[in-house]
Amino acid sequence: MDDVSKTGINQECAWHSLIGFHATLNYAVDVMHDLLEGVCNYDLSFVVSHLIALNLFSLESLNSMIQGFSFSVKTRYLLE
Repeated sequence: MDDVSKTGINQECAWHSLIGFHATLNYAVDVMHDLLEGVCNYDLSFVVSHLIALNLFSLESLNSMIQGFSFSVKTRYLLE
């Protein structure tokens, strides 16, 4: 179907009436979605996979660096 009035965006976004907000220009961070719902983990897996595919490092070397990293006492407690 080539008629965008039936298939695409056909009116101004209601959120644009808010002062200081535009749907395509606002780059606000949403902690709930980015961290608490795990979006960062999802995105990071793609970034790491891409870096491994570029042969910048191997999964084995990454795991070795993570295991050898000196976490703080509080962080170690949270990971166990």
